[in-house]
Amino acid sequence: MDNEELNQILNKLDEITDKLSKQDERIKALEADSVASNKARYPRRRVPVKPRFVRKPKEKKLDGSMEEVGGKWFGHIGILALVFGTAFFLKYAFENNWIGEVGRVAIGIISGVALIGLGQYLRKKYLRYSDILVGGGIAILYLSIFAAFSFYSLITSSVAFALMALVTLLAGVMSVVDNSKTLAVIGILGGFLTPILVSTGQNRFYELFTYILVLDIGILGIALFKKWGRLNYLGFIGTVSMFFGWADKFYTVDQLGRTLTYMFAFFIVYLFTSIMHHLKRKEKTLPPDLTLIVANASIFAGSAYGMLTSWRLEGKYDDYLGFLALLLAVVYFFISHMAKKANRDDKNLSLFLLGISIVFLTVAIPIQLTRHWITLAWLIEALALYYLSFLPIELKKLKVFGAVVYIFGIMRLFGVDAYISRTKEYTLIFNYRFFITAVAIAVSYAVAYMFHRYLSSSVDSAGQGDKNILTAAQKNIKTTVIIFALMANILTIFIITAETSSYYGRQIYLLQQDTRREIEKIQQFYVPSDNWLTSRTVEINNSMYAMSRGLRHRMNTVTSVLWAIYAVLLMVLGIFKRKKAIRVGGMLFFFITALKVFLEMWELGELYRIISSITFGVIALVVSFVYTKYKDKLREFYEGED
Repeated sequence: MDNEELNQILNKLDEITDKLSKQDERIKALEADSVASNKARYPRRRVPVKPRFVRKPKEKKLDGSMEEVGGKWFGHIGILALVFGTAFFLKYAFENNWIGEVGRVAIGIISGVALIGLGQYLRKKYLRYSDILVGGGIAILYLSIFAAFSFYSLITSSVAFALMALVTLLAGVMSVVDNSKTLAVIGILGGFLTPILVSTGQNRFYELFTYILVLDIGILGIALFKKWGRLNYLGFIGTVSMFFGWADKFYTVDQLGRTLTYMFAFFIVYLFTSIMHHLKRKEKTLPPDLTLIVANASIFAGSAYGMLTSWRLEGKYDDYLGFLALLLAVVYFFISHMAKKANRDDKNLSLFLLGISIVFLTVAIPIQLTRHWITLAWLIEALALYYLSFLPIELKKLKVFGAVVYIFGIMRLFGVDAYISRTKEYTLIFNYRFFITAVAIAVSYAVAYMFHRYLSSSVDSAGQGDKNILTAAQKNIKTTVIIFALMANILTIFIITAETSSYYGRQIYLLQQDTRREIEKIQQFYVPSDNWLTSRTVEINNSMYAMSRGLRHRMNTVTSVLWAIYAVLLMVLGIFKRKKAIRVGGMLFFFITALKVFLEMWELGELYRIISSITFGVIALVVSFVYTKYKDKLREFYEGED
């Protein structure tokens, strides 16, 4: 092979290599285009990778924290020692007449102002240390003004009062500007100590209560900008303490009107103070805020009630006590509505305020009304609360309050209104007990109907195929329907029994009275030792006992018959309404009536035993015959029932 052939072969190999490399590049380009198109057509979801939890090593903060706390307490100890040292120095200087009275006060004021100025100067770099200095300066100002008034009589009590009020105002403004709770606490403490420090032992009503009101309004002003719950409590405790301290020493009934006016003003201020964070800054209410609301309402209502019912007033305002509770109910209802509109995210506060309103309304009823009107008002209130709870206005939790008020009404019905004295005139059916019980029955059925309608609408809205398969919530609603319907039937049985018992009990009482009068009439004409009189008295009493026993037997017989008739009516109603629960309830009550008849049968007289057993037997046989003869038709009639 010569060189030319070799060169040709090499050239051919180079061409083939170039073609292969170009082909390889073309294949890679096609693969890249294919991958890009697939990604565009089927994008892969990026699954976020959870960061692996790495436990941080515990930082050894013990020594640093202790040093920080220690440094803070050193500051408090230092400013306290400085105040005492200054006081000791001034005392020593005063005793040796180094400084005159005006100079002594001036030194105190200059020292206080200097500490406040130094604290403000150092505030940017040393925040906590600044609070200590400013707080000490405010305390020295209070002491200096107090010394000028009390020790040296350089100023009058009015001037001292005004100066201390200015110091309190200064502390309040600085606490908001500097965002310092410490300054606010010092200012409020000093503010409430001011009337005590400058007191002359005289009753200066308007000056004292106007000052406290201004101080409380200042706390309300701070609440506009800062949520300092402890400051609100401090002001509230201070106000209550000052009021009761004044009342114990100076209060008389001739000051009732103006005292109640200021008390109501304090009440309104702290009501808004406790909810200002909710209204202004849209923050959620915390348990301490709710506690302050309850304490404010309780102390005001209790104090006002105690003042209005004082024995010195001799019942002058007893007819208006219910209006006080009603006024508070209106106030809390209005504030609840305001709170709901201001911050819809915090439903607890508006509901809590509404609950307090309901409590005062419930309390106002027994205070203002008497006798059976209390029960009637509670039952109507319970019905109204249940009705409101089913309206689409986000008041579902009113059902709880409705249940409580309903229980109050039922308990009072059985505990108080159920009793009718036999010594007074009694009219069957047309009496207040029958009327109140009828209202209670109507309310029970009305509430049961509300729950039943709500249950039906919830089942329909859920689109459930089988309405007998209920959720847990729907089962609870159905249970509530059964409870109220059962309560209505219990009340019905109660009034049937009570009316029957009262009717025959009244007859027995009248029989006893007639017997007593007859014996007294005979005794007017005969000597008590006469044998005929004794035998006649025994004869009359025996006759009365026999007639009384007959009336009781008649009462038991009539009661059993009425129970049996009511049981049959329940079964008939259950058939026509296609309600198995009503039919079963009627049957159970019929069996209870049967047990009652058999237990009493041996105690009844011969005649009433016959009447009772035959009447009940006939009713039972008729019911059994109807069920036996028409069982197939009845089964077809109530197929698909609830």
